[in-house]
Parts: sequence; structure tokens; C-alpha cells
Amino acid sequence: MTLNVKKAMISYCYLFALINLIESSGFIPNIDQKKGIEHKLATFKIKSFFSREYSKLKYSHSFNSKLNLYKLIVSQLKKYFIKIIYKINN
Repeated sequence: MTLNVKKAMISYCYLFALINLIESSGFIPNIDQKKGIEHKLATFKIKSFFSREYSKLKYSHSFNSKLNLYKLIVSQLKKYFIKIIYKINN
């Protein structure tokens, strides 16, 4: 069976399932975990400006969205570097 869904959309759903589990269980994430969740929420918010698929998904939660620019830039550079290496090797 195959899914006709982008991996990023599944990741979005998994993140909100994780947030729901955290909130319903009373688990208190440490600072690094909280920063990671807030960064992911911020990247999804940015994606929602450019993609209708993301803007349709709305969810209420207690986490804020805070973007870590350094983390965002490094992750994008890694993606571009991998693409360049792939194109050079093929």
C-alpha cells in the first residue's frame, strides 16, 4: 500500500500527536525538547504561508512557535549540499 501524501504532512501530524500526548499526560519537556517543538511549529507556520495544504491544518496547543534561525539555515544548507553531491555523483 502506498500513501499519496508528502512525508512533511505526515511529520506535521506526528508532531501534533506528540504535542497532544505531552499535554494529555502532564509530561513536562526539558528546555531543549521545548525549543525543538517550538522550532518545528515555527517552520510549519512558515510552510503554511506558501502551501495550502499546511494552511488547512489548524491546531490549538499550549506551545509557542519560536524560530531558531541558525538551526534553520544549517538544515537548509545541509539539504542543498546533499543535492549538489547527488548531482555531481550522477
